Amino acid sequence: MRESEFTTKLLSALRRHPVLASSVIWKLNDRTTAGIPDFLVVFNGRTTFWEVKVLPRQLTKLQAYFINRLNAGAWRIAFVVRVQESYHWIEDRPLEFAELVEEIVVRCVNA
Repeated sequence: MRESEFTTKLLSALRRHPVLASSVIWKLNDRTTAGIPDFLVVFNGRTTFWEVKVLPRQLTKLQAYFINRLNAGAWRIAFVVRVQESYHWIEDRPLEFAELVEEIVVRCVNA
């Protein structure tokens, strides 16, 4: 599975989720700026940033740098979703796809 295919599927599920109905969900497509996350979610004025990596691909040094910078404040707002076939992880926690969507929603609400 390619990262773009999975991200499209994930964004579609998030946009259909009733809790995120009033949210802004943007796929970030800046081809001139390296290292930015794949998409963001704005829920009640709070923004979370998300990077998707299909294994065995890993964060580049620049992506890791920006994820760490985004998380340098008091709140953790940047996350990495790792994908392998039907398994998904956020912070080494294995999740099925529906569980992954719910975990992202929870993190957006609690940001």
